[in-house]
Amino acid sequence: MNRGSDNRQVQARTRWPRWVGYPITVLVEAVLTAGLLALDPHFPLGRYPIPYVVALMAVAYWLGGGPAILAFVLGLLAFDYFFIPPLHAILPRPEGVQGWAQFTAFFLGTAVVGFAMVLIRRSQRRNQRLAQELRESNEHVTGILESITDAFFALDREWRFTFANAEAERLLQKTRDELMGEVIWDLFPEAVGSTFYNEYHRAMAEQVTAEFEEYYPPFAAWFAVRAYPSASGLSVYFRDVSERKRAQDRQELTTRILWRLNQQAEFPDTVREILKLVKEFAGVEAAAIRLRECDDFPFFVADGFAEEFLRDERYLLARDERGRVLCDKEGCPMLECVCGGVAVGRTDPARPFFTQGGSFWTNSASELAATTPEEVLGRIRGRCIKEGYQFIALVPLQMDQTILGILQLADKRTGWFTLDQIEYLEEIGASIGIALARKQAEEELRQSRQTLERHLSLLQQALVPPQLPTNSGYGAAAVYLPAFLGEQIGGDFYDLFKTERGQIGIVVGDVAGKGIEAAALAAAARSTIRSFAHELVCPGNVMSHANAVLQSQESESGIFVTVFLVIIDPLTGSMSYARAGHPPAAIWRPDGEVKFLEAGSLPICVAAGQEYETLVDCLDPGDKVVLYTDGITEARRGTELFGLEGVRSALITHGHGNPDEVARGLLAAAREWAEGRLQDDVAVLVVERSASESA
Repeated sequence: MNRGSDNRQVQARTRWPRWVGYPITVLVEAVLTAGLLALDPHFPLGRYPIPYVVALMAVAYWLGGGPAILAFVLGLLAFDYFFIPPLHAILPRPEGVQGWAQFTAFFLGTAVVGFAMVLIRRSQRRNQRLAQELRESNEHVTGILESITDAFFALDREWRFTFANAEAERLLQKTRDELMGEVIWDLFPEAVGSTFYNEYHRAMAEQVTAEFEEYYPPFAAWFAVRAYPSASGLSVYFRDVSERKRAQDRQELTTRILWRLNQQAEFPDTVREILKLVKEFAGVEAAAIRLRECDDFPFFVADGFAEEFLRDERYLLARDERGRVLCDKEGCPMLECVCGGVAVGRTDPARPFFTQGGSFWTNSASELAATTPEEVLGRIRGRCIKEGYQFIALVPLQMDQTILGILQLADKRTGWFTLDQIEYLEEIGASIGIALARKQAEEELRQSRQTLERHLSLLQQALVPPQLPTNSGYGAAAVYLPAFLGEQIGGDFYDLFKTERGQIGIVVGDVAGKGIEAAALAAAARSTIRSFAHELVCPGNVMSHANAVLQSQESESGIFVTVFLVIIDPLTGSMSYARAGHPPAAIWRPDGEVKFLEAGSLPICVAAGQEYETLVDCLDPGDKVVLYTDGITEARRGTELFGLEGVRSALITHGHGNPDEVARGLLAAAREWAEGRLQDDVAVLVVERSASESA
């Protein structure tokens, strides 16, 4: 620290202007000299330099280096003038040895003392400044640690707490005074041997960062922890992630339940497995599912309830002494207990034990029964209370406001659940209800399948128009041959139509697979493409829009559709087209050339957002465009396919015929190649521009 900074600190400490120190110094020296002169006849203290040394020390300490130098000079002059012989002379006589000795002693003594005092003061002020900076730094760090959202505490190498912020106090459930200086394992003995214990010791021993998530049972909470070792100990940042973990657990449960519901398993096994998953998630002692059976809701599956309880409480219908079912004023069968009320939707959301979703729950069943009138809860059997169950939850399993069953949970502990958990179980109940409805629908579907099969031929006919429309200057013909007559409906389809702009639309497609689902998708694809072709000009846009619609409906089925779409301007013969994974269309020209339109993209229903390119060609007078399904190209003779070369050869042979002859000739060539055993449905559509039309 230099003299200027020292003076600035003196000025800052005293809040005086710098120049004030100098007149004060003069005043001090004048008062001191006057006092010494007054005492001199009786007490000759002025003959000794000690008073001036003390004054110099005081000035140096309080007023800084500049006033100290002034005090030194004034003191030297005063001492020499008034107290060193000869008196009233600035300097001693040359021959006065004693005078020079006193002068020299005063000069050296006060100079050394004054300089030392200045150095001491500077050192002291430097230490004060460093201490202040350290305090400010500590306060800054402490402020940061207090302001962060994470909890933080520090341990020394003896595992004693040296710091904890407010969030750490909250999560650790102890005040800072209770933590400071205490060993962490003494305050939290349940953590000994846990992941917390092992990871903290590993971090300290190996001097590596430890990062982990762990559940701490005494707090019933999950914590995400990052521990950073240092030479002085361990710094630990942590936060409560119980909500996230709870959400993950819920998501996992939902995923597992939905996966189970979509498995092809026996219905009782599916419901039993779902109940097991819910019981493990809830952590309750007993759980059961009741399903509607006519007017009653008997137990369907149960886990944890005593056999006697299940036998006595199996049914909910109220009966008289003779076993006859009791009915209400409207003649509807009455269901007993709170279970019956939930089953028929007799709940009041205004009551704290009922929810908006129609559930009932309580963490203290005995207290609720003792304080709630019967007209609110209904006729209570009280069997759950007799069994000692305090936590009870009844969650409806419903679909579209129709209650199909009840999820019943029970536990002898109190304070076990919250409303948020009940509402989550209601979401699960809705999924189970949907699954129950689906299972019922599957049974109805099985019963009606035979009737539906009788109409398969009608649906197949809907995929192929019985008569192709005609257009001036153009001719068209089509053939369709299913591979397995009378057994399974196929997915091949074709269409020929006029757009609102007078253009000719040609479509041939093939759905992967067979059966009702494939036929339904084929019908949807045919109608969707036709609809968009009436609105959009470019085949690529038509295919993109059709893919967006159909893919959203069939994304989980795994079925896809190959399509070839052609739009022709009948006046010019200009032809635009788009290909979605379908065998390439062929253009036959009168000179015998066969051109395949091979450019294209993925099939429909394979990738969401798939864009399709519009390509162009021209159909000159006499040209024919031939569209077909893969039943043609995949016709087999041993291991060899009919392929595009087979199509080319057949068109060269039959291309000069009319559209019907060309279509039938191509089909006949493929059947001949396969020795009459085609393995897939076949559709062929041929459109010819009349040779009499001018381009």
